[in-house]
Parts: sequence; C-alpha cells; structure tokens
Amino acid sequence: LRQEIELEGVERQHELAGKQFRKDIRRWFDQVAGGGRNAAAADRELNAIHDPDAAPGLAEALEHGLKDHPLRPLFAVERPGGNYENTINLTLKHGVKSALEYSKSSDLAAAHQVSNSDNAPHLEFVDMGGHGYAVVGINPTGSSTVVGFPDGHLVYATPKGSIAETNIDAWYATASRLVGVWVDDASFVVSALTKSPPSVGALDFSRVAYVGHSLGGNASFEACARDSRCIAAVDLDGTIFSQVRRTGLKVPGLILQANNKGSCDEFCQRRKDDFKALTMSGPVRDLAMNGAEHLNFSDNGVLFMPLLRPVGQLGSIDGARGGLITRDVVRAFVDQEIRGAPTSTFDATVERYAEVHAP
Repeated sequence: LRQEIELEGVERQHELAGKQFRKDIRRWFDQVAGGGRNAAAADRELNAIHDPDAAPGLAEALEHGLKDHPLRPLFAVERPGGNYENTINLTLKHGVKSALEYSKSSDLAAAHQVSNSDNAPHLEFVDMGGHGYAVVGINPTGSSTVVGFPDGHLVYATPKGSIAETNIDAWYATASRLVGVWVDDASFVVSALTKSPPSVGALDFSRVAYVGHSLGGNASFEACARDSRCIAAVDLDGTIFSQVRRTGLKVPGLILQANNKGSCDEFCQRRKDDFKALTMSGPVRDLAMNGAEHLNFSDNGVLFMPLLRPVGQLGSIDGARGGLITRDVVRAFVDQEIRGAPTSTFDATVERYAEVHAP
C-alpha cells in the first residue's frame, strides 16, 4: 500500500509544528492504512512530505533564471521576440537529447525521434508549466480526508462534509448545501489573496476562472455565478445540484462530461435536463468524451487504471490520453476567455480529438 500525502503551505521554520504534523499524519496512516504492517511504507511516505511553495511553476521561474548557464536549454529556451518555450517536460519525459534537439530546431517530431525510452518509464505524462496562470488549489475542510494548516493542525473529514442520501431530492438538497460551503471557501480564498498577496507578488483577480471536477465542478459554476470577478467556469463531469441550475450562468462556461451511452435513470435524466437548460440560458458549451467515466477527469485515470477500470470507475479510454484531452480542452477554453484567444483555437482543439463531441 502506498499513500501519497502532500502537505501544502507547511512553513519550514515551524519545526515543532512540523513534527506534530508528521505525528498526526502517522496516526492517520495507522488508522486508515492498517497500522503496523504498513509501518515501513508510512515511514517512506512521511519522508517524502514536501512544501510546494514555489507556486509560480518551475517552467515560469526558469524563464528568469540560469540566463547564461549551458544547461538552460534543458529547462527553457528563449525564442525571437522575447518569447519562451518550456523544455522541462521534454527533459523529464524524453531525456536530454530530446530537449536539446527541440531547443535547437523547434521541431517536436525530431525531438521525439531521439527520445530515451528508459529515461522515465514510470511517467505517463508530465506537465511542469503553468502556461502563464496562477493556479490556486482548494481542499475543502470537512470533505477532504485530511487537510493540514500552516500551524500544524489537521482537520479530518466529517459526516456533514459528505453526501449519504438515498432519495434523489434529499441528495440534491444535501449536495446543494455542501456546494454552498465549498463556494464560501473559494470566495474566502480569493478575497484573502486579494488583500494579502502571496510572496510571488500580486495576482490579477480581475480575470478569475473557476475549474472543478465532480462536486467541485458544480462549485465552480456556482462560485462563478456569485463572484463578479469571475469571467469563466469549467465543470468536469459534475452534476449541478445548486441554485445555478435554475439561475443559469451569465459568463462563459464549459461542461466536459463522460459520454453516458447506457440507460438513464431519474438521477441521470435530471442531470441531462439541467445541462441542457444551462446551455439554453447562457453562454455554456457542453461537450462529452467518448470512453470516459467519472474518474477519468482526475489523475486516477493514470495512477490507478489497473485497479479502477475493472470495477467500472474508469472508462475504456487510455488514462494518459484522457488526461491529455482534458488538459488541452480546458486550457484552450480558459485561453479563449481570459487571454482573448480566437474562438477558432478552441474549436480546433476540440476537433483535434475524435473522442470529444456534443452529447
């Protein structure tokens, strides 16, 4: 058993808090992962805990560093006109020769021809660039298994942070309440970062996009409907339970859902009706991906494909392929709405993948 835990925002100087943090994580591992027989695995994973405070993105940071270093082409390359291209992905996935070839020729096909297949056989995909966006991830306390805070204390999941209803109307009511909590959390984070910018500098909150998967997809639409700073929202296969299913979205939205070809029960039909209503009442685009199931829109599609596909949690699409399509389609949509990229660019991205179509 391997349990990976990333603790965000733990300040290294708080040594005592950090020690308590690790004790709490070890206690959690013992309770959840079976105790003593996994002690060695727990110790290995605890040693891997890290603090990803360098949030601007490795690729972006290297545009301003290693200016005269001979190994700079392995990380980034400056093109005519002061534009940059990131080569770190090629270095990690395909090796040094691929990165150097692309830095020299700008020919991706040529770079792949000199790929070192033994360089990173454990990696299905790698994406180290932030593509110019500041990305802020939010773990909802009470719903996530465990959330750690900078002072070292942990908040564990509670029954109120989950949905366990069997009646469809009760499910919708509980889910709508929970989405409201997640939206309040997101609004708080955006407001807090606006008032107290992170160490990397002030962020532009005049152009905010909310992106989420599953219940987070519903939360992204609801947050965007309530937040005047939001100019776009993305819902990755998330049923809409909250008020936005009735009020609609006034700014551009994207729904990217699994292609459900099976029978449709009452729950499924209500979801379909709500998606259609959203596209009819506002600038919302609804797309489906062939071969995808709900968890294909997360990293589970790559990390746990052999385990989850046989039980129907993942579809027939290759996990890395599904991840690639999701990232490219979402990025093209956000580029269109935030950066003003031509609509034709988004349309061309969708057309590039035969798996993506109108539901």
